[in-house]
Amino acid sequence: TPFETVRIIFEQYLKNYDFSDKIIYCPCDSEKSNFVIYLKEKRNCLKYKELIYTSDDFNTHRDLF
Repeated sequence: TPFETVRIIFEQYLKNYDFSDKIIYCPCDSEKSNFVIYLKEKRNCLKYKELIYTSDDFNTHRDLF
């Protein structure tokens, strides 16, 4: 996903969502993912509790849900 699209998703569509104390899970993403990059850059603004990203398949981590 292009970085500008990620920015729009968060700043327009999720602007009213309260991320405080939430764990954000980005399955199938690496540290090079634009979602991960954006979330790391905005950690202080979003105030989420933890960011989990992994290049593993989503179904590998079903025990988290």
